[in-house]
Amino acid sequence: MFFFHIHLLLFNSEYELINTWYTPFHQGPPTLATIRPADIYREAIRYRAHSVVIVHTYATRNPTPTAEALDLIRTVGQTATTLDIRIHDYLTIGTQGVHALSRYPDLANPSPP
Repeated sequence: MFFFHIHLLLFNSEYELINTWYTPFHQGPPTLATIRPADIYREAIRYRAHSVVIVHTYATRNPTPTAEALDLIRTVGQTATTLDIRIHDYLTIGTQGVHALSRYPDLANPSPP
């Protein structure tokens, strides 16, 4: 059985950790299609978070995001802009290490239209 998990670290406007949230998002074939931005941001809105760090565990060795993951990150980033929530980073973790998407700031925090 395949699982991937999303961990969310929530910060206030002073960049103090106010809460953490964790969920196993999916069981079955590895696909990100079941994740909606609403699922990710529900807790951020509930706790009135100013910013977040999203941690996504991969079942594979290589933590480099797939094209599907990059599409999800773009959508999550656009939603963050709409909600006025800053994404500090989106980390993908595999057995061979961590990939930080802060290297691609245009993905996680796109410019407003």
